[in-house]
Amino acid sequence: FTYVKLLAADNWLRDYDRLLYVDSDTRIAGTLTPLFRLDMRGAIAAMAEDCGRYLGAAGGRENWDEYRAATGLPMHGAYFNAGTLLLDAARWREKGLGSAVKAMVRARGPMLRFMDQDVLNVMLAGRIAELSPRWNFMTHYMGLGA
Repeated sequence: FTYVKLLAADNWLRDYDRLLYVDSDTRIAGTLTPLFRLDMRGAIAAMAEDCGRYLGAAGGRENWDEYRAATGLPMHGAYFNAGTLLLDAARWREKGLGSAVKAMVRARGPMLRFMDQDVLNVMLAGRIAELSPRWNFMTHYMGLGA
């Protein structure tokens, strides 16, 4: 089911030019209006950087570099977390990214540890606006979770 959000713009939500996806385990502590109205400056998506890569979530730094090379993830730059995803759905459709997602999942699906998140990082490299961590801060990485 994790790939479903990548199909929404083309299938069920075609009448919308902008989509906001928030993971079900996210605590929302205020209005999302400022996020939804964010100036994306031409980016196709806006996401917060994932801090897991710094903390060994992918098996450590050495394994992370190997993983990036094997999956097609950019070797340099940020890796983004898909837990909060603001999507310019109109541009997504214009670029035909729904079909590209399906092709990538068919070709590389079994090797993608972080599934939809990896797909977004590969397909949208250089076209992601970085969100402030305030929109997707993972407390369990910092020992702050309940």
